[in-house]
Amino acid sequence: MVLRDTWSRRKRLQEQQGAGDVFTYDDLPESLRVQIFNLLRHAIGGFDQGDSWGNVYRYNMPPSNNCWSQLEHMLADDFGIFGLGPHRNPLQNFTEFFMQCQDIDLLLDCVELPFRAIDRVVREWSADDRRRSGADTYPDDAIDRLNARFLEHRVGYQYESGRIIKVDNQMLHAEVVTPALQLLSDPTFAGPNQEFLAALDHLRHGRTKEAIVEAAKSFESTMKAICDLNSWGYQPTDTASRLIDVLFSKGLIPPYLQSEFTALKSVLESGAPTIRNKTPAHGQGAVPVAVPDYLARYVINSVAASIVLMVEAHRRQGSP
Repeated sequence: MVLRDTWSRRKRLQEQQGAGDVFTYDDLPESLRVQIFNLLRHAIGGFDQGDSWGNVYRYNMPPSNNCWSQLEHMLADDFGIFGLGPHRNPLQNFTEFFMQCQDIDLLLDCVELPFRAIDRVVREWSADDRRRSGADTYPDDAIDRLNARFLEHRVGYQYESGRIIKVDNQMLHAEVVTPALQLLSDPTFAGPNQEFLAALDHLRHGRTKEAIVEAAKSFESTMKAICDLNSWGYQPTDTASRLIDVLFSKGLIPPYLQSEFTALKSVLESGAPTIRNKTPAHGQGAVPVAVPDYLARYVINSVAASIVLMVEAHRRQGSP
């Protein structure tokens, strides 16, 4: 299992049963911050301060030194400050800043950027690099444990595909959003993947109009990508409804299931694209249009489910 089976954890889980997916979003509890720091320390390694004069010979410098130095520089630059702390040790500066910071957005940046480094940089280290750095937790294990810690503390965020994204329902996220992200990680779906990640990022920051627009674009881009992969003709200006017709006419859904998917086709035609057409994508007029977050979440979850259906059906048909 990802987290150890202990009495206190079993007790907490039992007490939480029946509470539903009640998440908080405005803080990371101190105990969670400590657990996240421990994950980072074990996945990246420490910072070698060298001998008593502070000298670290370049040929023996562990890669974790450069990683922590770069992380402090990038975070400080993004935050518009000279550094995360006064010490020569960037890991110490990061730790003190992370434990004392009260801004949830900066805290999440302090989680997202190091885990992106774990996911994309540390993953490529050799066994010797890991040994010299003191990194004893593999990237996938660290990411799994991070996400498990978020859920354990009922903090509504997860690390997926290089980003921290907001979670509003644990089951929907696990069964719909995560599979969609996994399928879109295929380079052939780079366009819709970028748009879907943008939709999730807008949702996290409360930009609901932008979230709906990007989700609908991802939906349409996925259909276009499938048409391109199969050499199915369509016009660049075709609407979502027309693209759906192409996919159905080409048998992306097996003929013997056409009747069962009649209702689904109706949802695809009148769901996300119609909401997009009725809200911000075509101009809001003189009075600003307020799009509630529950509507944006509905669109994103609907699009994610549709993406999973279409891409899996395409894969089962077999690429040309």
